[in-house]
Amino acid sequence: MNRAVSTTWIRTRVVSSIFGNLERLVESHAPRSARLLLGARWSFGLPLHHRRGELHEYSFPLNPTDFLHALAARTGVVIEHHPTGESGVLYDYLREAGAAIVAVDSFFLPYRPAFSRVHSNRTIIVKCTSDPSQVWVEDSWPPSYRGPLLVSDLERARHSSVPRVPHLEPVFSGHAIGGEWFSVEVKPICLANPRDWAVSILWTLLAEASTSTVNADAQYGPDAVRQLIDNLSAGKCSSPEERDSTFQEAALLLRTELSARVYLCSLLQACAGWIHNPTLERAVFRYSASLSHLEMARDILIKATRCEDHPLYRACITGGLCSFRAAEERLIRLLEDQLEKLLQRPSRMQSNNSAFPQGDLYA
Repeated sequence: MNRAVSTTWIRTRVVSSIFGNLERLVESHAPRSARLLLGARWSFGLPLHHRRGELHEYSFPLNPTDFLHALAARTGVVIEHHPTGESGVLYDYLREAGAAIVAVDSFFLPYRPAFSRVHSNRTIIVKCTSDPSQVWVEDSWPPSYRGPLLVSDLERARHSSVPRVPHLEPVFSGHAIGGEWFSVEVKPICLANPRDWAVSILWTLLAEASTSTVNADAQYGPDAVRQLIDNLSAGKCSSPEERDSTFQEAALLLRTELSARVYLCSLLQACAGWIHNPTLERAVFRYSASLSHLEMARDILIKATRCEDHPLYRACITGGLCSFRAAEERLIRLLEDQLEKLLQRPSRMQSNNSAFPQGDLYA
C-alpha cells in the first residue's frame, strides 16, 4: 500500500472505546492503514429482542457475516475476544505480546474523576511493565490518562457487576464485566493489484449494505434502519423504565454503528483513490459529513434518558435517522452505478465470499 491515505477529515467524531483502542493497536502493525483496515463492514444490525440487553459501550457491530470473521477475511485484522474465566492468561499474553485491550469499570480506576463515584463500562489499553505489581495503561476517554496502574486496581475494574444507576450513568452502565479482554494481530494480505482488490471489496461491501436479511441475532440492512425509526417514533412506552431501556439500547446501537462508519469512510475513500474515481471520492466526503445526522440522533438519545418523555425528542431522533438513511441510500446507489461502469457485476455469491491472497498489504 504505497499510496498514503489522507483521511484526517474523517476521524473527527468520537468513536466507541473498542474502536479507538483497536485503531491504536492496529496502527502499530500498519501505521498508514489502521483506519481503513477497520472499515471493512457496511451493514446496519438491529438486534432482535432477545439480544438487545447484550449491548454495551464496547460492543462490536452485528453483521450478517460475524464482524470479527469478516474483518479477518477481508483485511487480515484478527481480533480475538477472550471471555471470562481465563485467570492469569492476560498477564502471560502481555509479557509475550506487549499490549491488549481490556474491559473495565471506571468506578475502580483511581485516576478517573468517577473513581468510587460512578460505574461505567469502557475499554483501555494495558501493557506490561518491569514491576509485576503494576501495569501501564492508556485510557483515551477524556480526560485521557497514560501511566501506571496497580494490578490489584485493574483486577477490581476487570470484575464488576457495573450496576446501572440511571441518574449518574444512564447509558454506559448495566453490563457486568467478568475479566474479558481482546488481543489483536494483523496478518498481511497481498495486493498484486490494489485496484482489483479495491473493486472486489467494494462489491462485497455494496452487497452487504444493500441487502436486507434476518438471522438468529439481528435484522440487517435498509429494513433494519426503517424498523429502528419505527420503534423510536412510536408513542409512549408502558413505563418510564421501559422507555429508558429502549433509549439506552438505541444510543448504544447508534454509537457502535457510527463508529463502524467512521472507519468505513476511510476504506471507501482509499478504494476510490485506487480505482481513480473522483466522483466516488466526493460522494464519500459528502456521506461522511452526513454522519452528523446519526451523531445527532445518538446524542439526543443519550440526553433524553435523563429527561421526561417528549414528542420533540422522538421527532429529532427519527428526523436524524431519516436523514442518515437517505444519505446512505444515495451512496449505495452511486457506488453501484460507479462499479457497474468498471466491470460486469459479479454474482452475489462471489461478492460475499471474496478471497484475498496472502502477502503484504501494508508496505
